[in-house]
Amino acid sequence: MSIAEETIEAIRARADIAAVVSQYVTLKRRGRNLVGLCPFHTEKTPSFSVFPERQSWHCFGCGEGGNVFTFLMRIDHLTFPEAVERLGQQVGIPVERSRENAARRSLRQQILEANQAAAEFFARQLEKAPAAQEVLRRRGLTADSVKALGIGYAPAGWETLSTALGRSVPREVLAQAGLVREREGGGYYDYFRDRLIFPIRDVEGRVLGFGGRALGDAQPKYLNSPETPVFDKSRTLYGLDRARRAIADTGMAIVVEGYMDAAMAQQEGVLNVVATLGTALGATHLEVLRRYAPRVVLAYDGDAAGAAAAERSLPIFESVDMEGHILILPSGQDPDEFIRKQGVDAFRQAAASALPLVEFQLRRLIERGDRSTPEGRAALIRAVAPVLAAIRQHPKREEYVRRLAEEWSLGQPFGMQHIADALWREVRQASVRSGSAARPAAGPSHTAAPQAPADRDQLVLPPRIALAEQYVLQGLLCGATTSDQVFDVLTPEDFQVPAHRALARILWLMDEEVKDPVDAIRRSGGEDSGVLEGLASHMLAEQEKLPVTTKMVTDSVWAIKETKLRARISELQLRLAKLQSEPGEERTRVEKELQELEKELRDRKAG
Repeated sequence: MSIAEETIEAIRARADIAAVVSQYVTLKRRGRNLVGLCPFHTEKTPSFSVFPERQSWHCFGCGEGGNVFTFLMRIDHLTFPEAVERLGQQVGIPVERSRENAARRSLRQQILEANQAAAEFFARQLEKAPAAQEVLRRRGLTADSVKALGIGYAPAGWETLSTALGRSVPREVLAQAGLVREREGGGYYDYFRDRLIFPIRDVEGRVLGFGGRALGDAQPKYLNSPETPVFDKSRTLYGLDRARRAIADTGMAIVVEGYMDAAMAQQEGVLNVVATLGTALGATHLEVLRRYAPRVVLAYDGDAAGAAAAERSLPIFESVDMEGHILILPSGQDPDEFIRKQGVDAFRQAAASALPLVEFQLRRLIERGDRSTPEGRAALIRAVAPVLAAIRQHPKREEYVRRLAEEWSLGQPFGMQHIADALWREVRQASVRSGSAARPAAGPSHTAAPQAPADRDQLVLPPRIALAEQYVLQGLLCGATTSDQVFDVLTPEDFQVPAHRALARILWLMDEEVKDPVDAIRRSGGEDSGVLEGLASHMLAEQEKLPVTTKMVTDSVWAIKETKLRARISELQLRLAKLQSEPGEERTRVEKELQELEKELRDRKAG
């Protein structure tokens, strides 16, 4: 769509980039500029800067930057015309369109307008639905809250909404918005019927979709809009439009499971509450919340299902390097009921004293375990190992190992170090099995391995791959595996840590009859032979304390191979994208190699 340059400049001049960005990122003043956590990559220290005087932004961590239009395009996946239109509406400058352009206006905008019309329709229908009003009254929601949240009602008829809106909105657009569905024999029927309706908005207050709660026995009890060009459940949180300021002010987001829980909490003054949309909490949800606050507390139902959901979320928090917490509710109560019975102050206090998710999961495992027998203790060590292995930060993981060893050794004939060593051994094996990004390094009694000088172009390497490389080399040095099991799959160049690669080159050429590999490395005469000799000696010492098994080596070989395969697949996918408009032999070759590698990856996982 062509927009007059003077219109674009007028919008740019009137827009306040700090105000626009602060809708998505919590910004703090630093001199004449503003800083915050970058919304485009994961970080703990703010490297994202907004420059009000220049009306621009830049992240010194990932290199992204631009003006107010490019920020909206990047964060909301808009085209340039859509970003201009959005800002124009905000600053009160109309964007003129030709009749031809008006007819072609974006599907996104049409869906947003259809959603807004539907929200107003549902709100009007609630006024005529005493049964729906009674449900809201029983749950404790006031008329003011219902109005503020835009809660409505979808009538039980099959075509009530499609008939009412079909006069002004094409039914094809209603279908694209997920408001109606097409019948097999032709025509359309309403997607939401006989349900309370909760509009789901973005941080600007635009209606992206809806959540519907059944009034009768219809299943499912909760029904969300289907995925549309504007609605993605994995990126959306109910109530964030009203909660984001409070989340930034308190430094904490409280996540509940249902719309009603979030609505009730916000009504009672706990404004920093949002809800997932009937789907599990995901990494993208956490990345959205991280823009506003570093602390996330899960307030799930106080039953077995709620506890299990909290446990499943621990790896998600670790994957984005955030520490999650869990608010323990009385058995059988959800946050809505807890607030009504215990009061809002009790809820706030419970959120403030929420347990770290790691602590919560370890406690549950320990409660179910048996420490009274050697067999029970061994089983418990195996049970907690995956939880500890999932912790990315080694100091925190080390502290939990120390605490558990100290607690479990009381009154037992074997000491704290014995239990700690057993824990570390299981943690190492659990890390390789799960592909955890955490490096379950040895405890404080173990020494660090010598390091050769790093290559200047060395990639940032996932810690689990560095650990896998160590296991393979340690297994070869100590005879925990045969050379054929490794040499048939890997080459020295597959090792990404420079010291590991250099050591592998020597081992691949070493005679299998060599009795003393450390001496052979010393006599290799390379410029780094002293460092590599120290590395090999360290691995031999490690084998005495925490032995690497054949299974660990086998899993590690595949982990290294898989990393190489995925890297090559990514390269080919990028290459193929560039060749899309260039049919020919090169494109055919790339497609063939890509298919072969993807098949190899699938076959290996299936096997």
